Amino acid sequence: MPRSLFHVVALTDDLDGVVRFLSDVAGLQPVRPFADEPATQAQAEQLFGWPAGEVSVRGAAVGEGAGMVEVIEIPEPLRGTEQPRVVFLTLATQDLDRYEAKAREAGFAVGPRFSGDGALADFATVPVTVGGLPFEFISFGPAADH
Repeated sequence: MPRSLFHVVALTDDLDGVVRFLSDVAGLQPVRPFADEPATQAQAEQLFGWPAGEVSVRGAAVGEGAGMVEVIEIPEPLRGTEQPRVVFLTLATQDLDRYEAKAREAGFAVGPRFSGDGALADFATVPVTVGGLPFEFISFGPAADH
């Protein structure tokens, strides 16, 4: 059962500034940068509609465990159409199927499941929108996609 918010995923037009703020000012460590990884490209295409392989996807995971912030830079060619925003408030669970079913049964807007080989681990996610807020359940490990 999720016991706290696991991490936040946000888009920014100033990746270096946000990372510097979170690490140097707020003290969140470690900083794990990533760029143009296949899973990140696939996620950006599915979640944001960004053209995979046509724009550079750069980001960083700042902090670790519960409370981590994943910051993704809005590619330069998309800055007129994409705005900085929180993309997901993420809740980690070992039972993705159960929480996906609970959200559907409760009548919430549940999006399609996404699986990938991420920068930190294999994962699967299920987005859920509640009151206009973007949540997602996430499960890690090779068994995450079933």
